[in-house]
Amino acid sequence: YTSPPKAAVRAASPVLFAPGCTAAAAAARPLRPANRFGNAFALNWSSPCAAAYVRSVAHQFSAELRADLLKLDAVSPGSEWHGDNARFVAALSRALEATGRTVWVSLSWSIDPASAAAFVPFANSWRTSDDVECYCDVLARWPAVRRRFAQARPWLRYSCEAGGSDRAC
Repeated sequence: YTSPPKAAVRAASPVLFAPGCTAAAAAARPLRPANRFGNAFALNWSSPCAAAYVRSVAHQFSAELRADLLKLDAVSPGSEWHGDNARFVAALSRALEATGRTVWVSLSWSIDPASAAAFVPFANSWRTSDDVECYCDVLARWPAVRRRFAQARPWLRYSCEAGGSDRAC
């Protein structure tokens, strides 16, 4: 999720380590989807509960689950969605760093190269295309693989070899 899950908002679930904050208080009004899947609501960044929510997510993954990798799916711009999760990605990245645990942050899917500057400093990897699989009688066909090379081209300038993000290198 790139924001509070719908069920947590509807139940006004408490935000960890933030007395008085709930997922409902962290959500933007009017309620609107935060991603293409429609399973989470956007954050209200003017509410201190939004930042508290992000810190609670970072704590959950770093301290409680002791995760080494966190994949954020349906990140936009990209992912066939018109929204913008750049602020969430930046805030979560900073909150994870503040925990002291190194967590590899991976963004997915079809991240828009025009938004690279917003994401590259805060993620270790990013998925730049749709699935390679053709969902047919074979796992992948060459034309599907070949399309991915063209989709990767705009991202080459952000690779380690090109002096890309310190996080990715």
